Amino acid sequence: VGVEVDVPENFLTLVAERHSKPTSSLEASSSNPEWEENLKDLPVTRAIYYDDAYQTSFQAKIVAKVGENAVVLDQTCFYPEGGGQPADHGELRFADKKLKVTDVQKFGNTVVHFLDQPIDQEIELVEGEIDWQRRVNLMRHHTGTHALIGAARRVLGEHVWQAGAQKEVESSRLDITHYREISSKERERIERLANQVILRDLPVQVAWMAREKAEAKYGYRLYQGGAVPGSKIRVVRIQGWDAEACGGTHCKRTGELGVFKIEKVSKLQDGVERIIFSAGEPALKRLNQQSEALAKASELLKTTPDKLPESIKAIVAERDSLEKEIGKVHAKAMETHVKQLEKKAISLGTVRLVLAKTAKRRGIDAVEVANRLKESDPNMIVVIFEVSERVQVVAAAGDEAVKAGVNAGQIVSEASKVLGGGGAGRLYFAGISNAGQA
Repeated sequence: VGVEVDVPENFLTLVAERHSKPTSSLEASSSNPEWEENLKDLPVTRAIYYDDAYQTSFQAKIVAKVGENAVVLDQTCFYPEGGGQPADHGELRFADKKLKVTDVQKFGNTVVHFLDQPIDQEIELVEGEIDWQRRVNLMRHHTGTHALIGAARRVLGEHVWQAGAQKEVESSRLDITHYREISSKERERIERLANQVILRDLPVQVAWMAREKAEAKYGYRLYQGGAVPGSKIRVVRIQGWDAEACGGTHCKRTGELGVFKIEKVSKLQDGVERIIFSAGEPALKRLNQQSEALAKASELLKTTPDKLPESIKAIVAERDSLEKEIGKVHAKAMETHVKQLEKKAISLGTVRLVLAKTAKRRGIDAVEVANRLKESDPNMIVVIFEVSERVQVVAAAGDEAVKAGVNAGQIVSEASKVLGGGGAGRLYFAGISNAGQA
């Protein structure tokens, strides 16, 4: 139609981001000009978390105190939020005091540690310790993301591309491009492949490489997580499985993940599928919860977990059979109720009137009763007051009754003046509900 549409190369990534919530209230602060200005002259923070992702404690010198409760250290084990991985938590110790590290952000080459309270101005040296359980969960989930994207590509096809990712402590997500919803069989195959990678205990290698050399060796799949600035890029490679430019912390071998569990697969957008997964202890926790639920269900049904599907199938069949029988009972009750009301019809000249006050009963619908009576006799006029906590009024008139001047809508309108509530309808049928207290 002559309209040019500029679609950015990272369109699907942007779609995934719009369906995700920021993980930190300070997420936008890394681009705060005031912070950048305050930190521009500070030395580069040595990233111990890159030197050794397994080191949990360290000593450091305070380079600067910024804001009300933040400090910059000359070196740190605390990983700053980035690349879809949340920041490390932990504590800083000095003298006999401990302060909690609640967030860590990186501004340029400077790492800022946010504390739960201000630190004394005279303090110059601190000991830091990260929350190892949080770190190792995030490492496993970050490594698991690489295992998962490799498995998804092998099951679904080479067109699969990472559209977004977010690592969390208890579970993580990976958004991938795919032209249809992932089936249950595909999900099972992907999970099985990821666990096979864990069982093979493949080495996870991390290396800084010249951009041109890395691209020549691994291709543009390096940039699954988005474009990476700089002439040198940090490449994380699961040997023979996946290679990406990545800035997170990772396990040394895939075997450290222990176990991998896909928890949920859903359609995020046309062409984008979201996979929620867990690895390590969180995955074991999910499996244990499922096992306990199966055991409880088996106990309630007096069967064993392996025979649970058969027991449930039998219960569902029995339920369906009972629902059919109940349906027949309701149908019979309806037929009997209609006949009883029809016998009570009063002749008023050329028309017959059924005026009834009934309690609300399961399987007896006042609207259907009125319609059946109207259809049974063109001269029939029906007015039903159905009483429960509120009052429902239903009026209906057959064709001949309408020709004789009966207006169902007008009947309901007059009733609503007395009972309250709102009424609506036509010549042949009308009703009001919630009409005053019963």
